[in-house]
Amino acid sequence: LDTNEELVVHRKDKTLQVTMQDGSVLIVHIEHQSTPEFMMLIRFLYYAAGIMEPYIREHKKAPLLIQILLYHGDRAPYPYQTTLQAYYDHPKWSSQELTFRFYLVDLTQLSDAALLKDGHCAPLEILLKHGRDSKFELPAAAYRKVFQECLAATDDSYLSSIFEYIASLEKEVGKEVYQFIQAVFTNKTAMIMTYGEQLVQQGVQQGMQTRNWEIARTMLHNLHLGVDVVEQATRLSKQDLAGL
Repeated sequence: LDTNEELVVHRKDKTLQVTMQDGSVLIVHIEHQSTPEFMMLIRFLYYAAGIMEPYIREHKKAPLLIQILLYHGDRAPYPYQTTLQAYYDHPKWSSQELTFRFYLVDLTQLSDAALLKDGHCAPLEILLKHGRDSKFELPAAAYRKVFQECLAATDDSYLSSIFEYIASLEKEVGKEVYQFIQAVFTNKTAMIMTYGEQLVQQGVQQGMQTRNWEIARTMLHNLHLGVDVVEQATRLSKQDLAGL
């Protein structure tokens, strides 16, 4: 749901709109954070205003807005408050006047077994939780049913998104998470193998690029060869070589 063009650029991780049985509208906005942020509540205030303002302009009424933070950082548990009331000096006044809040799901404080009970949300939560350490708490078979049911309820693009997430991780952690995915999605072997081959190819290309940089540095600084010669030998551009 993109109700505000400025927020499309800056913004939110995911916002969903649902029409309830009685015709009222529920909007759920979900953020994820790998680092705790003292000003997170103010960010949610900004997001809330960006969501509510265009909706009220168009429909002349307000939706029910629920905001959720998925936290999966090194610092645990999440150290900051989630309600505006908690930041105010006078609890009685704040409870009457300051009602804004967000809901915290602190993944660092939940076991993998507990997260698996979250159904289709479980793969997202578990992969975010272990995106730094890849220390999955259970055997792969314990995750298989929930993960495969989630994929069956969506499509293969969900698995592609998981691959993109793995590619963003630190190299060794990414390898371990990839092996975990192999063990869990036994029904998607061909797709996973194709992605694995792409990873290998990317690794080879990156290795060749690194080697070219090392050769160029040696040719320029040790052998004192001209830029034109180095450019031809390494296929690096003059602009790239200027950085050396």
